Amino acid sequence: PDGGAEGGAPSPRMILDLLLALQPGKTLAQVCCDNGLCSLQGCSPGRCGATSLPRSQVDIRRMITFARVKRYLRLVEHYPVYTGTPQQLAAATPGGAPGAAARVLPLCDGNNAYDGIACQLGLTIAQVQEECEGRPDVIVINRMSPAGSTIENP
Repeated sequence: PDGGAEGGAPSPRMILDLLLALQPGKTLAQVCCDNGLCSLQGCSPGRCGATSLPRSQVDIRRMITFARVKRYLRLVEHYPVYTGTPQQLAAATPGGAPGAAARVLPLCDGNNAYDGIACQLGLTIAQVQEECEGRPDVIVINRMSPAGSTIENP
C-alpha cells in the first residue's frame, strides 16, 4: 500500500487500509504482514512479533487506541468456561502440583476474559489460551463489544 516515505508520516490511506483489513479472526500481526508492512526479517502471517512498523512510522498502539476511542473498531474478548466438576479439576493436576491448569481453570467461570486471567496469574495470554483451548471440558465464548462501547466502558 501507499505509505509515508522512510521516516515520514503514514498516509491517511495507509491507516484506513490497515483499519479496514482488521476483521474478526485475523490478528493485527497478520494484517500487517499481509500488507507488507512488517519490518522483521523472515516474517510470515501468524508468526509476526512486530508491535510497531518503523518502516512506515505507524504506531500500532496509537492507531488501535484511536480507532477504539472513535468507535471504528470493536473488541472481541474470549471468555473461557470450565464445564467439568471440582473432582475433575483436582484430577487435572496429579499430586496437587501447582501447574498452569490448576491456576487457570478455577478462573474459567465465564466472568474472566483471557487477558484478565493472564494478568491475575502473571501469565501470557498465549499460555492461558493454550491451557483452555486444548481441553474438551472448556468452552470459549467470544464476545464482541457493542458498537457504542469505549475503552473505559466496553
